Parts: sequence; C-alpha cells; structure tokens
Amino acid sequence: MKDIVPPHIQQKALDSIPDFSRFIVKKGKEYFDSAEGKRRLEDMLDDFIKEQGKLINLIQMFIGNEK
Repeated sequence: MKDIVPPHIQQKALDSIPDFSRFIVKKGKEYFDSAEGKRRLEDMLDDFIKEQGKLINLIQMFIGNEK
C-alpha cells in the first residue's frame, strides 16, 4: 500500500485515526446503552458462561481420568 498510496493521503489517513476511534467508541457506547444492545450483551455473556462451563467440565473429565 505504501508504494501505491501517495504520502499526503497516507498522512491524511493517519491523522483521521483519533477521530475515527472516538466515533467507533461513541457508537459502541450508544449501542450497548440501548435496549437491544443490553439484550445482546446479556446473550453474549450467557453464551460465554455456558461455553466456559463445558470447557471446565471437559478439563475436569480429563483430570479425573488422570487420577
């Protein structure tokens, strides 16, 4: 990309990173503050906890077999 994109455009892209980062954080905060975002976050946490439980059970099964 450095060979194709002119330096002034590369610099403009680099200069826009802080504003773009703030935009992404703002939109993420707005989403997770919404009812849909809160529901989705709860679903993701529930899924994570369920998967962790499966992993812990699998590890315990192998540890139990070692004894």
